Amino acid sequence: RDGEKTDIVWNNQENYISDEGKLEQTYSQIKEKLGIPVLKLNYVPTGMKLIGVSFEKSHARLEFEYKNNHIHMLEIYYSKDNSDARFSDCVGEEIIYNEWMNKSIPIKENQNGEDKEYFSYFEVEKACYYFHGVMDKKEFINIIENLSLDK
Repeated sequence: RDGEKTDIVWNNQENYISDEGKLEQTYSQIKEKLGIPVLKLNYVPTGMKLIGVSFEKSHARLEFEYKNNHIHMLEIYYSKDNSDARFSDCVGEEIIYNEWMNKSIPIKENQNGEDKEYFSYFEVEKACYYFHGVMDKKEFINIIENLSLDK
């Protein structure tokens, strides 16, 4: 790839223009309301649509629908004074390298009935980010590999 994002396809869904506009508007709101580096999706699988956004005092939750499943992305501001604990019943861990952020990002897998749910969490500066949902593992990895931070 040689450090250029020219091979990332954005226009891969019917409602591309309106969906991209909604995402860009949401990213602007996150930056304004939370004051953290904004995690951006540079790859969106065909058919994955933003269906909801909510803001709390210290976080934003983006909810997507993909193949009748809900996918969640959380962007959370935290201060060093806060403590945090995470629990997951996911098994195994695989490390995915994201060259755009120069960061190794762990993903975990959980059997959710007949489906497999994937989960990822990482921290940057004064923020932490979660991305999880039921989807094909290759699609999940592709999303994680193509995330970027707008500082």
